Amino acid sequence: MHGAQEIGRQFTTVAVLAFGTLGDVLPVAAATARLAAVQKDCKLTFISHSAHEFLRRPLTQSGILFHPITTAPVSLPPAETCMPDTQDVVLDSGGRNSSAGGPSLQETWTFSMDKRHREECLSALNEIFGGEEEEGRGLIIFNFFALEGWHLAELYRLPCAVAAPYVVPYSAPASFERQFRTVQPLLYRRLQRAQRGEVGWAEVSHWMWPLFTSRWTTWRTDCLHLSACPLTDPVTELPLAQDWPRAPPLLYGFSQEVVECPDYWPESIHVCGFWYAPADWEDLLSHDAQDRAGHDAGSGHSLKKKLLEFLKAKENEDNSPVYIGLSSVGSMGYLKNPEMFLRVILAVLKAADKRAILHTASYTPLDSAVKSLSSSSESEARNIDNDGQSENKLGMDIVLLEGGRLLCFSQPVSHNWLFPHLSVIIHHGGSGTTAAALRSGKPQVICPFVLDQFYWAERMAWIGVAPEPLKAQQLFPEGDKEFRKAVLTLKESILEASSLPMREQAAALACKIRNEDGTATFARTLLKDISR
Repeated sequence: MHGAQEIGRQFTTVAVLAFGTLGDVLPVAAATARLAAVQKDCKLTFISHSAHEFLRRPLTQSGILFHPITTAPVSLPPAETCMPDTQDVVLDSGGRNSSAGGPSLQETWTFSMDKRHREECLSALNEIFGGEEEEGRGLIIFNFFALEGWHLAELYRLPCAVAAPYVVPYSAPASFERQFRTVQPLLYRRLQRAQRGEVGWAEVSHWMWPLFTSRWTTWRTDCLHLSACPLTDPVTELPLAQDWPRAPPLLYGFSQEVVECPDYWPESIHVCGFWYAPADWEDLLSHDAQDRAGHDAGSGHSLKKKLLEFLKAKENEDNSPVYIGLSSVGSMGYLKNPEMFLRVILAVLKAADKRAILHTASYTPLDSAVKSLSSSSESEARNIDNDGQSENKLGMDIVLLEGGRLLCFSQPVSHNWLFPHLSVIIHHGGSGTTAAALRSGKPQVICPFVLDQFYWAERMAWIGVAPEPLKAQQLFPEGDKEFRKAVLTLKESILEASSLPMREQAAALACKIRNEDGTATFARTLLKDISR
């Protein structure tokens, strides 16, 4: 912990908006906890989905209030799980969408949800900042799925900062700069000639461009009573003549050992190191996760005991099980054929002579497929039930398939506890799972599906801790020919990940990452930057 002499500006009130899946939110919560530790007299409020209610206890323990928002973490159908496309372009001076045609599927599908979500965000910020003179003493922090934070900071005339566990997961349409220059020539020119430290075109092209799209127009004008387009005067519609804002710091929660900070990134970007949850959060999160899943307090300990029995049943390190888990991929609609997914896994394990642990993440269709296979192959499947636990208490009971090669379970378990016991981590490329796998020092096999998952999959291959990324059809093939190809591809990926060079690279990188303190760097860098 850095001493008080290293801490910059002191705030009386800080609001943190963090939306998305657990991998999007938990690292930001961990960073917020570290900030609370150095801002002793500050009131911090963490605003996130009610689905993440289990964060309330560890946050409260860290002196942080939790304010739930009722919208779901995953709100878009798979084909639309993206940021605005070329149909949602930069605003013209009147706040109209300058593209032709009607609203896109995404705009139509999310309109009512966006409206309710933003109403709740505004209400939360009104509770926090509305009744006091907070100008100059308050701060708003948000992640990439909470861009409301920028507009609300403008409304309350407060500084803001971005806290992101991963590189910005969307890029501007190819035509964005051309259209911006055409529709907003004066604003474009002002951004291009921004002074050092000011918001400039570098920030817009790197991460801020969605703020200038039409999805925010009505909310800004009708609800927040701001100009239709950010950085313009609400009366003249010209670029702000006074009070041009400083570039908000963008703090990335990953290691420079994994992602280098290229020279062309804006100076407002800071790479802090990974934001791992405090060690004393592990038990709290595990206990609340069991409650959330409807399990009794002792089931988490029972799960670990049974997993350890499976993990210890090995002859040598090479026989350590493989981990397979796709987290929220199922709930997002991408796990189309769980039966085929299981067939591929079992065939690969047999061909490679490997054992594995499959975490179903309580995705009902996958749980059902496991139970169905267990019931239809009773001679080759058995339930582990040493403690006499019933399925009603444990949800989907821990099931062994294929003569004990594959252990399936649905309950949540700490990656930090589980991953070091395994040989290879097969996952979807979510930022949280990737960070945990890197910390464990185990090689990875990644099959990305959406957004930043593709970036992490490519990056892990580039730094030598994973083979080339898999394609979704290689886990969910259609037809016998595709099935055989999928089995061969996944087998080769596991064997490549198990090779000595890849194991050594993963272990060496983990040593460097463990020596970093990303949350401390976050708190120190944020307060220093905001103090300028």
